[in-house]
Amino acid sequence: MNRRYRPPRKKSNHTLPLAAAGLTLAALALWGLFAKGQDIILFFKGETIVVPSNAEANANLSRLLGDLSGDKARLLELAENARARLGWIENADTQRQFRWFLMSRLVDKDLWQEAVRILPEVESLAPVEGLDRLAVAAAEHGDFELQLRLDRGLQDQLVNSPEHTDLLLRSIRRSAETSIRMQHNDEAVKAIARLDAPNVLARLRDPELAAEAASLQMLRASVCAVKEPVLQMTRNILEQAKWPLCPATSQLMLEEVTTALRDNPNLPQHTLKEIEEKLLRCRDAMLAYPDKEHRLPQCYLLLGELRHRLGNHDGCAQALTLAAAFAEGYGEMTPQLQTRIARIRSRANEARGNTQDAVRDYRYLLDYEKDAAEIMRVLTYLATHTDGEEKIQLLTRSWEMMQQNPDLVKKDSDFRSRIAHQLSDYYTAKQDYTNALKWVQECTRMVEEVNPDLTNGKTLRARLNLALAQRKANQDIPCFRTLRSIQSSIDQMSDEDKERLEKAEQGLYRTTMRELARTCLLLGDKTTAKAFARKIREDLPEKVR
Repeated sequence: MNRRYRPPRKKSNHTLPLAAAGLTLAALALWGLFAKGQDIILFFKGETIVVPSNAEANANLSRLLGDLSGDKARLLELAENARARLGWIENADTQRQFRWFLMSRLVDKDLWQEAVRILPEVESLAPVEGLDRLAVAAAEHGDFELQLRLDRGLQDQLVNSPEHTDLLLRSIRRSAETSIRMQHNDEAVKAIARLDAPNVLARLRDPELAAEAASLQMLRASVCAVKEPVLQMTRNILEQAKWPLCPATSQLMLEEVTTALRDNPNLPQHTLKEIEEKLLRCRDAMLAYPDKEHRLPQCYLLLGELRHRLGNHDGCAQALTLAAAFAEGYGEMTPQLQTRIARIRSRANEARGNTQDAVRDYRYLLDYEKDAAEIMRVLTYLATHTDGEEKIQLLTRSWEMMQQNPDLVKKDSDFRSRIAHQLSDYYTAKQDYTNALKWVQECTRMVEEVNPDLTNGKTLRARLNLALAQRKANQDIPCFRTLRSIQSSIDQMSDEDKERLEKAEQGLYRTTMRELARTCLLLGDKTTAKAFARKIREDLPEKVR
């Protein structure tokens, strides 16, 4: 919902001013019945005029004034018979003045259609305040085409009238908002563009006038195709008035910050600090004024994201929590906004070691996050900080995602093998050796893919784990074969390669020979078992799986 900032205005009641004006006009009309041109001049010079008594004119005038100040019925009757009732007034201009007063009274009594019929006859006589009032009434009655025409005429008069700048701004806002309501954005832009005139800009030094003009420019920016010239005009207005605290100030700052962060992902730290200071001024402006545009959530969101880039994890989490609080308070929290908040806040809480709050955000993201890479990050973190069946569900989901999209872990070649290893450990601990073996086989295959150099020990260690899993699953012969392949690979290495292997995986060869001996015992071949044990100068190992 868009709510527009309006500077404070004095309340006005047009009834009394209009009544006073009417009485004045009536007095002038009575005088004009008998005075001639020269007499008028003398009147304004303050000279005495002698007017002969005219009982009939006085009676007509009395009835006319009575009807003008009467109820709806008397006004309607007067409007219907206006030509006859005003016919005794010889002066045409005076007649038109009375018609203007009649139309004003019809507007007062909410007799809009009757008033509109008179308007063409008297529009040229209307003072600027009268046109403003008529435009307001037209808008209230849904007569938008008339309202826009009246406002255009009013603005033509006011653009060169410094004493009526507030009235000009009011008329421009009315025109712009009506045009936008009618989906005529170009007309709204055209109306607000009147403020670009140098003679108008020069009048916008008062903080309240500047605040309203800047607010109109921001409205223009929201509907025009090219924003930057409009934003620059807004800056000029606010700078001229020494940057008053107002919604337009915060709007402009938010626009500038959003653009800067979006278009410049690699800003240096000192620039980010400057932007942070601007956001804090923006926040202060919103807190000083009622946040009618409900932009505080956006401000705190940007502040949180910025602090994350600065490495200020405590400040980041605090700002994002406030963004969520204001959004909830305004009733404007959405899954999209909550996801954006949780995505950054979870990282901040993870970085500062606040596992409890991080897990809370990660659980939310598990349900609402759409980005596959982010989901993988969530699954990985939660699996690390959960146990039991939930952990396995998370790991299994991670595995399935990786199978569907290998690019998710392209930058981390060992990631899949770590997942498979965790799954195998879980099933081993549960003594579900069949499932454990399945995941050890997957782990071994992936380790072999990324570690063709046997001297780093990773592939040979993975094969050793596979052999042990095979034996746990009562697959003694496959276990023996796997162990023999490890022995053969090591025996075929040069002395130099054996040294490198020993540094990387100390005792791997001795462990392999020991497990070969143990496997032979399980197969019932004690002789071969002794032969393997002698190679490493050990006694026979215990006969256990």
